[in-house]
Amino acid sequence: MFRQRKSFYIRLTMFIVLISTVPVLIVGVFSYIRASDTLQENVHTEKIQSVYQSQLNIEQTLKTADHSLSYFVNSSFLKSVLKEPMYATQFQLLNELKQEMNHLQTFDIGLEEVLLVSLREQWVIDSFGFRRLTNEQTNTFRKAYTDYPADSVWILEDPEWLGYKIDVEQQCSLRVNLVKMVPANANQKSGLAIASFPACRLLTLDLDTQKEAFFILDENQKVIDSERLDVLNEAYENPTELYELITEKSQVSKTGQFSVEKEMGDYTITYRKSLFNNWIYVSFISNQELTKDSSAIGVFTLTICLTVILIVLFFGWFGSRRIYRPVRDLNKTILATLSPLKAKQANIDEFAFFNEHIFDMRDKHNQLLGELNGQMEQLRHLFIVNLVQGHLSSESIQQRMSSLNYPEQWTSFCLFAMQIDTLKGTTYTSKDKDLLLLTMNRLVQEQIPDDVRLTPMVNKHTLVLVLAATEAENTNASYETIAKELIALFKEDFGISVSIGQSAPYTNLANTREAYEEGVEALKHRVTHGKEAVIPFVTIERDHIYFTHYPQKQVHLVMEAIRNGNLKETEDHLYTTIKEIVSTNQHPNQNHISLMRLLNDIIQLMHRMGIDYFEVNSQNTLFDSLFQLHDTDAIYEWFHVTLIAPLVLKINERSSEQYKNISEQIIHMIQEKYDTDITLESIADELHYHPNYLSSMFRKETGLSFTEYLTSFRLSVAKKWLMTSKMPIREIAEKLRYGNSQNFIRSFKKKEGMTPGKYRDSHTELPPDFI
Repeated sequence: MFRQRKSFYIRLTMFIVLISTVPVLIVGVFSYIRASDTLQENVHTEKIQSVYQSQLNIEQTLKTADHSLSYFVNSSFLKSVLKEPMYATQFQLLNELKQEMNHLQTFDIGLEEVLLVSLREQWVIDSFGFRRLTNEQTNTFRKAYTDYPADSVWILEDPEWLGYKIDVEQQCSLRVNLVKMVPANANQKSGLAIASFPACRLLTLDLDTQKEAFFILDENQKVIDSERLDVLNEAYENPTELYELITEKSQVSKTGQFSVEKEMGDYTITYRKSLFNNWIYVSFISNQELTKDSSAIGVFTLTICLTVILIVLFFGWFGSRRIYRPVRDLNKTILATLSPLKAKQANIDEFAFFNEHIFDMRDKHNQLLGELNGQMEQLRHLFIVNLVQGHLSSESIQQRMSSLNYPEQWTSFCLFAMQIDTLKGTTYTSKDKDLLLLTMNRLVQEQIPDDVRLTPMVNKHTLVLVLAATEAENTNASYETIAKELIALFKEDFGISVSIGQSAPYTNLANTREAYEEGVEALKHRVTHGKEAVIPFVTIERDHIYFTHYPQKQVHLVMEAIRNGNLKETEDHLYTTIKEIVSTNQHPNQNHISLMRLLNDIIQLMHRMGIDYFEVNSQNTLFDSLFQLHDTDAIYEWFHVTLIAPLVLKINERSSEQYKNISEQIIHMIQEKYDTDITLESIADELHYHPNYLSSMFRKETGLSFTEYLTSFRLSVAKKWLMTSKMPIREIAEKLRYGNSQNFIRSFKKKEGMTPGKYRDSHTELPPDFI
């Protein structure tokens, strides 16, 4: 019995369970988060609305009191009463005023006390009667209230106002007083009207939880009224920190909500700042209280998810068994074909075992296919070699095309003969050419699809490629595109320039030898087409008689420059000559004839000048080396490096030695005969040279003409005589063969910048001679 392989079964079961439970968990978590967020958002919104509703209820009461008191203090009756001294005789007026004040307290707004103060007449009236004020009490009222910028102000105060105690039973520690100045909008205030509310009776809230505090802050961060402030005191030892934070945030936003973290837990603060009196209404509640409903939703969601997962697990287990059954049967079938030893060593993972078995079969298949392809590639290469050499008949070609799996629908062919233009300017040498051609051959096989070509080959420094096409294809345009792509590819990958000779299209592969000859013949025209040329054989003019052009005049300039030893002029005339030969002649054979004549003329010039032939580092003759060149620049470079530069160098070396001997003789003769009528002609007669030759040679050797050197030497003799003798200037001029003394003085001054007399004065202490 073979081992049970359960790896795939286990993974399949786990996958089904995973793919079934993960969505349930994701949906459950998402549902819980979504429901919880929605609930929390609703709770927070409800809390904001609750704070806002409490603000509206309190402000409704305060506004009602404000409106009633404003109506009272703005009445003409009150303004006139405040100006009265309120003597006993004005009892009737006091009763009327008392009735008006009692009327203010009839509104169900929680108003506990109304106080009317006359600052002018110094009396006060409240619900308990009439009192006179002392000057000190009057000033106290004035200082306490009249300095406010507004005529109406809400103030949080103790029950005892600045030493004036209200005689009522108090239950609240603070009172909220509405103070109005009388008359309004006047600089001088004659009285005050004060409406008093117990601060502890403003809030009448019924909070839903024991973990929420509600309080009101005035502009000075004092708590006006509160509900369950002990919740806040549990979280904060000093609530002033929280009051400052709420006040700071209310200055940025009138309404807001934020959370704080304390040791007792996290809390949410909701606040609203009133535009009526700048009070801040604040709710302080524990986050645990806010999220208690979310926890219930989480428990319910978890219960539903677990129930669904259990159901999914059961169906996943049952389904995986049915899915695994074909894999189990296939595994048994493959194991039955193996030997007991291999079956025992087989991989426990079912699909890994199947994979190993398939790869083993594929390797055997590839091995057989590789052996067949190796032989096929060799056979194809031998086939193209025989085609190019013309060893196959039409019948044998047809048979081998079929056996080598070439497409039968090919009807048109074209041969590319590709040769490297030059290796100059690249990192390759001539020794690398064969290796380059083999690498290019491999690149062509990779880039050109098999269904449009035969196997390429290398033959005599030429890469041969036979392209094939059907009748439906535009062969000329296709061939031209492929040729340009190959040239660009060789340039990009190897950095070399390649030209392509394209044969005429042909339909019978038996004509491949003639197509090869056409491609090679087309490449001979690279001299006129330049580098990286695509030269179709059909564009070459044949069967015409041409007259070979040889630029005799330009060649004469080359020879003359060589004889003069001027390398720069020789290079310029040589390039012009080669360019004219290549551009004028229309056939490669004409170029060969003209270049042969040029080479022969240079060799004859060497013989006439008595210069022996020098060695050329090449295994070929000069003519063979010349015929291998197919580019104007390459031809010029060959002439320059092989012949012209060495030849001009030898001529200059020989001329330099000759010039040096003759120049020394001329200088010696000048130094010996400077005081005679010596001339270049007399020296030329004595040395048996032409005067022009001597002049040219002397200037080249010394940098001065004969006359310049003679004049310079005579002046140096004159300076010596002026410094060392008393010889008169006239006599010096005569000895140095100047026509008269004036000519000598003029020549001396031009050379030295001063006359001979001044020169003698500045260089000797002898008395001057005069003419």
